Amino acid sequence: MKMRRTISLFLGAVTICLMLGFSMQSLAADKVRFNLDWVIFGRHTGYFTALGKGFYKQNGIDAVVKRGFGSVKAVALMAQGQSDYTLADMGALVLARGNDKVPVMAIGVVYAKTPHAVHYLAGSGIRKPSDLAGRSIAQAAGASTTKMFEGFEQAAGIAGKLDKKLVKGDTLNQLLLSKRVDAMTEYIFNTVLLNKLGATKGLRAKYFLYSDGGMKFYSNSLLAPDKTVAEKPDQVRRFLKATFQGMEYAFNNPEEAIDIHRKMNPQVDRKAGLGELALVKQMMSSPEALKNGMGYMERAKVVQTIDTMRKYLNLKPKVKPEDVYTNQFNPKIMIPQ
Repeated sequence: MKMRRTISLFLGAVTICLMLGFSMQSLAADKVRFNLDWVIFGRHTGYFTALGKGFYKQNGIDAVVKRGFGSVKAVALMAQGQSDYTLADMGALVLARGNDKVPVMAIGVVYAKTPHAVHYLAGSGIRKPSDLAGRSIAQAAGASTTKMFEGFEQAAGIAGKLDKKLVKGDTLNQLLLSKRVDAMTEYIFNTVLLNKLGATKGLRAKYFLYSDGGMKFYSNSLLAPDKTVAEKPDQVRRFLKATFQGMEYAFNNPEEAIDIHRKMNPQVDRKAGLGELALVKQMMSSPEALKNGMGYMERAKVVQTIDTMRKYLNLKPKVKPEDVYTNQFNPKIMIPQ
């Protein structure tokens, strides 16, 4: 009799919750703080698509997605417990893991191809990395492109030969287009917006990648604290699945995805956003990801990333690949072709 009464009370509570518009899943949703790498741009469409289409909620995740302030700071904030998941450069992660013993690891790579680029104006006399010698270059403080440029300089043989100017990230395009600097560092995605803005002045932007100068490494990845990976594996798995579901949907439905993104972030330029989203797909489509699913990391390339940080960016302690990444949560969501 007592058991029947208990069951009856439980079912009654469930009925009330459903009548009020709740679900058992939403009541149990994990609150998650997800920090991005930088100012919100079109390249971030997939994350806001996951939010807008309800993929996080469907996977029991109550996510808050916020802009970031550079990969270096993103890793530091996670180490301080100020974010649960973050999007940041794996090179910055390797340096933090090795030099500062930061207990954070990559759970899925997004930019499997190195997107770091030097942008310059056509007709400026810059065509290759060595042409930067004696030129001025604008860089955003705390950005992955700024940190990794130290290695690029060495690889390209131009270390100490540039006039570097540290500026706010949202002034980079303006500085280049007004010709107050000869070049700027940003991800390849920026070329879309840069050329749109430049067209009004009859200017055309070009770029070369850091990899053109010898710097090759896995770039921005989804990161989680070691403690979360060890103690909340189911949450990590659900977070990663929801995030990649958002990206899959965005790749398949770019027009709708941009509209979803701009509804939450109206400052994002629609046309530039579509171009950036296409580039994200391109940067994500490594052979290993095309075979094994979004975010899959190849051990040899993680080793290459560690070796690059050691060779060019003063990584001193030994860093084991297995301490830097894991594929155990990969949901095997394929990149649309």
